[in-house]
Amino acid sequence: MPKHWSVSYEMEYWYKYSPVFYINKIIKKLQSFGKVEIKPEYNVADIGGGAYGGCLSLINHCNNKILLDACGKEFIKLGTVPNYISIINCNFVDIPIKDCFFDVVFATEVFDHANNISDHRLGQSEAVRILKYGGKLYTTVLYRKEATDGHNGCISHDKEYVKGFDNCNVLHRHKIDQYEEAFVLQKNFTV
Repeated sequence: MPKHWSVSYEMEYWYKYSPVFYINKIIKKLQSFGKVEIKPEYNVADIGGGAYGGCLSLINHCNNKILLDACGKEFIKLGTVPNYISIINCNFVDIPIKDCFFDVVFATEVFDHANNISDHRLGQSEAVRILKYGGKLYTTVLYRKEATDGHNGCISHDKEYVKGFDNCNVLHRHKIDQYEEAFVLQKNFTV
């Protein structure tokens, strides 16, 4: 049985790889989305962005950048998240943010860390809930046919992944490699 994701499991990852490795992964993700438009007045979140602030560390300045991460307290101790990014320590299944707050939400390689498919779906629903109507969700998924250590909320194909984002339309998709795909979704104005 594969190990479930935990804060200690995640921190092993951050100690294992260099900041350069991580930043290069984020650059690759941002490029896979095509054009990412961030206006100065926007509120922008990165769900599970990681020890260096995720996509938030590489985007233009905007009104409010918030990292939503279950390891937030650990990242504060490490001092690796840039000081222009706020951190909320939370799990993606229960994000303490009001509905329709963010103009843009990033969620790259995150929902598969759920301990089961129900939590994976709940994380996707939370991402949509905190997104404004007309807002954009930039997300990537690693397709897995079976669970691996730290990745128990597996999705094996694109239709299964996209259907988890209720009330959103796919604007852009890009196959990153054999196992990973990037999506840009927009939250519909009507329910």
